[in-house]
Amino acid sequence: MDIFNEDVLEYISMISAINDENLYRIRNQVSGYSPIVRSGVDRFLAFMIGLKKPESILELGTFLGYSAILMATYAPWAEVVSIEVDAESYIKAKNNVEKSGLENIRLIYGDALDVLRFLDKKFDFLFIDASKGHYNEYLDLCLKITSKDGIIIADNVLFGGRVAKSGPVPHKHRTIVMRMKKFVERIMNDDRLSSCILPLGDGLAVIRYKGE
Repeated sequence: MDIFNEDVLEYISMISAINDENLYRIRNQVSGYSPIVRSGVDRFLAFMIGLKKPESILELGTFLGYSAILMATYAPWAEVVSIEVDAESYIKAKNNVEKSGLENIRLIYGDALDVLRFLDKKFDFLFIDASKGHYNEYLDLCLKITSKDGIIIADNVLFGGRVAKSGPVPHKHRTIVMRMKKFVERIMNDDRLSSCILPLGDGLAVIRYKGE
């Protein structure tokens, strides 16, 4: 029996809500669909950070700062570096970070594909939630700055379930679905990586970098 029906997903979302004033305020800034991580995904990030206890965290795709603030809250000892390419989102995220009072978040405005080439430190925990068509390129660059046994989590890897389905894909989604399938196949077959896919939110890839 397939337990992953709408009732189960709604239940998981409901019981997974994180009671945090800063995060609640940011969720109230949007309505309908938004790139903010879904309920359940945020709790999983907090859980993984508690297990890994990273000293340095990198995020690709800040949006309004929700997940950066989440990770900085659950890892107050770590620096959280978050990259955002959209100017309006960057400004809003900066405002949200200032309101949060957290001092361990560094926001960078720019294209992650450019910024990643100039980061000169290693990260223990990375969260990829930026342009879905560039996950393979992000991974190439991220692996160069990921510590041995570092954790990489990539969101939206099932892309509304389209990545898992067979048959024709609507033209507007075809390129992203094709690239995301290649990304999933790659992380599951790369000897340097230990990976799994979780049917949480829009699909999470959890990757451990074993080293070269």
